[in-house]
Amino acid sequence: MKKPFGAKKVSMPAGVGIGVGVATVLSLAGAALLAWLIGSEKMNENAMGMGSLILLALSSAIGSIIANICIREKKLIVTAATSATFFILLLAITALLFEGQYHHVGATALSIPAGGMIAIIPGIILSASGGKRIKIKAFR
Repeated sequence: MKKPFGAKKVSMPAGVGIGVGVATVLSLAGAALLAWLIGSEKMNENAMGMGSLILLALSSAIGSIIANICIREKKLIVTAATSATFFILLLAITALLFEGQYHHVGATALSIPAGGMIAIIPGIILSASGGKRIKIKAFR
């Protein structure tokens, strides 16, 4: 019988590595999509900054969620570690490609921890309820 996805827990470094790998692949694929959209003139060049902000926030959030699925404990620490590692990886790549100049990367760089914080919210809600779904009753 096959085990469901995420049935086997992995260690913290392996789970963070998997999450960062997923976030990196998603950001590279999204960057290629943005370049294609701008190259084919289906998207304005001025929208590239906002597109890269959204892309990095989403890839950081999805990478953090994948890391949480793999590790399945200490959700807050795992999400923060995945986002911080992805942030450091992108800063290192920026240093290599642009000769250590970090001009105009502030807002884009801040979108990575923001994506990680977005990914933390479901983990906090599930942790507060003991892993059970919270039923919200409407007041009438």
